Amino acid sequence: MRPGRCPPAGRDPGCGTRLRADAGGAGFGRLRPAPGRAALRRRPDPGLAADLAVALAVELCSWRLNLAADLARAGLDDLTRPLDWLTRAATRFTPAAAAAADCPLALHRAGESAVLPRRVWRAQLATFFPTLEEARLALIDRHRPRLRIDDHLRALGATSVEEIELGALCHQLRKALDRREAARLEILARLRNRLAHRQPGAPEACLSLLAGST
Repeated sequence: MRPGRCPPAGRDPGCGTRLRADAGGAGFGRLRPAPGRAALRRRPDPGLAADLAVALAVELCSWRLNLAADLARAGLDDLTRPLDWLTRAATRFTPAAAAAADCPLALHRAGESAVLPRRVWRAQLATFFPTLEEARLALIDRHRPRLRIDDHLRALGATSVEEIELGALCHQLRKALDRREAARLEILARLRNRLAHRQPGAPEACLSLLAGST
């Protein structure tokens, strides 16, 4: 995230020290508010939903601490449709006159079609990728004897079953999983594919992952 300039004191009640993410490599890491600013209240549902709430507050809301605190308390529907939440927030909060390049409300009002989805994508990537990877590796460990490196995977550069992605696991395990497991794996594969292409996940897929983590 680019450093943003905070409007002069007194112009915006949400102005404060910018939230930041401590990345642990490849864009992933533990997200936390900047020291001295308790912008986010503790959620009653710790876990993946809480992680997504904080990640979205950091990435989408930037230094707008009033927006960040509001989003951090949001329900699952808002967390999986954060741009719809932002549309409603625009009726309750005022865009910042200064630092409009970082203010999500100013970007929303300007009709920015790329910046805001990219912020949502970053938050989802940081939150969901570790869970998706854990699910992928667990499936490989569980079904290793059934897995193989076929010509298609070999052409993609795969040399061991540990490299099989969720989409290929859907294909190879379609007869080994029950209907519920197969449906969930397909959802995870679609979510992983969208994140790999720098697109936010579909709300239904995000909601399924969050519901399955509780």
